[in-house]
Amino acid sequence: MNKVLFLTIYFREYVDRIKSAIESEMNAKVDVIFCEYQRPGAIWATEKIFGKKFAKRINQQNQNKKFLKISENYYDYILVLVGRGLDCERFKIFMNGQKKAKKILYLWDDIERIDEYQKIKNVFDDIVSFDKFDCIKYNLRFLPLFFCDDYRYINDNKDIDFSCIGTLHTYRESLLARLQDKFPKKKYEWYTILSTSIFHICKCKLLGEEVHDFVKHKELSISESAQISKRSKIVIDMPYLSQKGLSIRTIESLAACSKIITTNKEICNYDFYIPDNVCVIDVNNPIIPDGFLCSEYVEPDKKIVEKYSLNHWIQKLFINAEEQ
Repeated sequence: MNKVLFLTIYFREYVDRIKSAIESEMNAKVDVIFCEYQRPGAIWATEKIFGKKFAKRINQQNQNKKFLKISENYYDYILVLVGRGLDCERFKIFMNGQKKAKKILYLWDDIERIDEYQKIKNVFDDIVSFDKFDCIKYNLRFLPLFFCDDYRYINDNKDIDFSCIGTLHTYRESLLARLQDKFPKKKYEWYTILSTSIFHICKCKLLGEEVHDFVKHKELSISESAQISKRSKIVIDMPYLSQKGLSIRTIESLAACSKIITTNKEICNYDFYIPDNVCVIDVNNPIIPDGFLCSEYVEPDKKIVEKYSLNHWIQKLFINAEEQ
C-alpha cells in the first residue's frame, strides 16, 4: 500500500473527496495537513484581532508541530495543493528528509497569486497547473480541474433558469446584480448564493452599504451544490479577471449538462467547447443573446466529459508523474 502525504489549502469538502480518490485510485493511506487555517473565518478573525504577523506566526507554529509529528514517517508520494500558507523554510527541511517520495505540486491558482511558489518550487519533482499560460511560461505540466461524481447529470429536471454559487469577491456582486436586472426574477427562476463571512455582512450594514439578498453567510455542501447545478439550465461563472485557467464550476457544469455564462474567454480553447453551450460575456457590458437562452443544450462527447472526472484527474496527476 502506498503512503501519501496531502498538504492542502482549505477547500471545504473537496479535500475529503480528493483524499478518498487518492486512496481508491492509488491503493494508498493518506495523511492530510492543512497549510492554512481550516476555516476562512478563522483567518479573518485572527488577523483582525491580533494582526497579520501574529496570525501568520500562529499558523506556522501549528504547521511545525504537525511536521515534527510526522518527521519520522516516510512517504511514497507528497502532493501539495497550491502551497499557500506554508512555512517555506520548515517545509523545505521536511521535504529534503523525504528522499524516497515523489513530490508533486498542483497549482489550483495563478502563480502570480501564490507568494510561496518561488521559494518552494525547487523541492518538487513535478509541478502541474490548471493554467495553460503558466504551463507555457514556466514549463509546467498542464492538467485542468475536475468534477465529482455528484455532478453527473441523470435526467434531472431542469427547473432553474440561472444559478450562481460561489464566494463573494471583486466584481461578482455587482455583475450578478446587473444580470438579475436584465433577467428579472418575475420572469426567470434564479438560485444564487455568494458566500461571505458574517463579519463582512455586519460591517456593510453598519456602514449603510447595500447587501444584496444573494450575499449570505452560508456554504452549500458538494451534494447540495451539485443538485442545483444539475437542475440549472444555465450556470454563471465569474472567476478572477486575471484568471485564465478554468474554474471548477466550469468543469462541474460540463458534468451537469448545464450551459455556462462566463467571463473567462479561454473556455473557447478547450475540447468540450460547443458554442451553443457557452456564452462569454464582458464584465462591463454583459450581453447574452436571446438565442442562447432559447436553444437546447448540446451534449459533448462522453469520452471528452470523462476526461474531467476526479478519478481521471488523480490518475493523470500521480500515474503520469512517474513518467516525468
